[in-house]
Amino acid sequence: MQKKNLLTFFLAILSISCNKVIDNGQERNFTNHFFSNQGYQEIYNLVDARKTDSLTAYFFSDDQIAQKVAINGMASVQDSAAIPELQEVLKGDFPSELKVSAAFALGQTGNNKAENSLKKALAIENNPEIQIKILEALGKCANESTPDYLAMLSLSNDSLKYGQALGLYRAGVKGYHSSFTKEKIAEFLHPNVWVKTRIIAANYLSRFGDESFSEYATQIANSARFDSAAYVRMNTIIALQNFEDSHSMETIKNGIASDPDYRVRLNAIRAADKLDYNFINEEIWKALDDENVNVGIVAAEYFSKKGIKADLRKYIDRAKVEKNWRIRSILIGTVFNMASLKEMDDFVYHYYSQIENNYEKAAIVQAMGKGFHHFSFLQNQLYNEKIAPVIRTAAIEAMLAFRKGAHYGKAVKFKGSIPEDFKKSLKYAIESKDISLVYYAAQAFRDEALNLKESYDNLDFLYETRDNLNLPLDIEAWLELEKTINYIEGKGAIASLPKTSKSEIDWLEVASIKKNQKVKVETNKGEIEFKLFVEKTPGTTSLYTSLIKEGFFDGKTFHRVAPNFVVQGGCPRGDGFGGLPQTIRSEFADTYYDDEGYVGVASAGKDTESCQFFITHSPTPHLDGRYTIFGKVTNGMEVVHQLEIGDFMQKMTLVP
Repeated sequence: MQKKNLLTFFLAILSISCNKVIDNGQERNFTNHFFSNQGYQEIYNLVDARKTDSLTAYFFSDDQIAQKVAINGMASVQDSAAIPELQEVLKGDFPSELKVSAAFALGQTGNNKAENSLKKALAIENNPEIQIKILEALGKCANESTPDYLAMLSLSNDSLKYGQALGLYRAGVKGYHSSFTKEKIAEFLHPNVWVKTRIIAANYLSRFGDESFSEYATQIANSARFDSAAYVRMNTIIALQNFEDSHSMETIKNGIASDPDYRVRLNAIRAADKLDYNFINEEIWKALDDENVNVGIVAAEYFSKKGIKADLRKYIDRAKVEKNWRIRSILIGTVFNMASLKEMDDFVYHYYSQIENNYEKAAIVQAMGKGFHHFSFLQNQLYNEKIAPVIRTAAIEAMLAFRKGAHYGKAVKFKGSIPEDFKKSLKYAIESKDISLVYYAAQAFRDEALNLKESYDNLDFLYETRDNLNLPLDIEAWLELEKTINYIEGKGAIASLPKTSKSEIDWLEVASIKKNQKVKVETNKGEIEFKLFVEKTPGTTSLYTSLIKEGFFDGKTFHRVAPNFVVQGGCPRGDGFGGLPQTIRSEFADTYYDDEGYVGVASAGKDTESCQFFITHSPTPHLDGRYTIFGKVTNGMEVVHQLEIGDFMQKMTLVP
């Protein structure tokens, strides 16, 4: 009892001290932004340290900026312990801006315990901005019954329909759907509905649509062909792959051939996987020459998955003359998967010997994983510590693909030592302590089809490597090894993030950043400019401005380009597995990936962010609230859409 009374007294004192972060006489017109003030920095340090108890006391301060910093911060903390206080803000006499923040933070907990209070708040709330956030939060905190509740709401206001669509989408991400959702999603596709709502409805169909939506196939096809928003067309056309009617099939074909937006053409090719090859292959063959290289890449990937042996000669001839190395490599893999031809082997080995681009070499190495005779070559690349990490990473990926591929059995008959060589290679990969090699090899040990855990007399090398990895730098490898060890011990393939050192926020750097600071990225394809969100993500923004000042990004490549998703760069290794000696915390501000050009931070899980960043090609709502957004492209999106793997940042600078 005495301890409880002491705690109550302490919290009361803390609450009093929280009431005034800035004295009445102190200047409130900050030099750049409110994080120029030390008092607000101290509150945000509590966010960064994930100190829920201390933060909730600031909810009830009489300083609205202090309240804002604390409540907004809870969206990053994501602690269900704060639900009662967040509920109090939502239902209490607080400014609408804070209620919006409280509803968003409640959603970020993802805890169904918040559902009833959210429903009650929705019933009495009249502010559309707050209602939208409540509807979305209901989806994020959903259980089995929530989609029914959301879908059956009768809402006439356009903005509330947007919130309703968001709620249904968020519930879908959690795996919860309703039979009533289909009619509502179809309703939201109507051309008179607010475009933001149509985009979310289209994303729902792209991600969760299936044959059960077939009664709406005509409407979905019309949206894919005629909607004025490319973001709607590119997602509804994906949903058409679930239907077998002629209108849907013709819409996909038309999308490949003539949609003015490359992202729609690209997604139409992806939607063609289930169509008859003879019906669609001519349009996709033409798409290899599309003006946007990403369309050609996805077209080549189609032939890799759906190509037929009768067209083998076409693939060979095109691979030999193709100018784009990524398309060429995919077509080479297509040929290797279909046949073992000396003609192709000779071409590829000669071609490989002439390549200077490490990413091009890596792509060829991956293509060889689909072949018959290349295991020894792949093994040599794996063991060669003098070559670029991206090539060794490709080598182990290719070896695993070969082991699980159709040619493995025949190859073993040809060379009986392959199984033992494969085992030795995986052990070498683990013992190398190279992050990418450990990452992929550890995953292989959990593949039940390979049954590797029974293939070694002693698995101590797994434990030894796990215990000697360099954290947090090798966090991705550590997580995969931890999952593998738990799997072998019968605990399931699970792993929790270990406690690692985090970089403290450099508040002097934060204070020096202008409120609307922009960054210029000079690439080999042209210039990109983006603005920073320092008031939303001070920790991330200050890390990146300091790295920019050091010249860290100058010369770094874009090592990943996922067509109509993201371009990603900033990796010191160049293969996506590099980082900094320390990580920073996730900062999940009330910002959405609802347009092209958002700049986010790559991570291996919450609070593992480092120096790798990405720029989106189009809206990616499944990333909302899960990946830090610290900027938005203001100029040069046409350059972003043309970037390819291996393109590089010549220089990155802060715009004066």
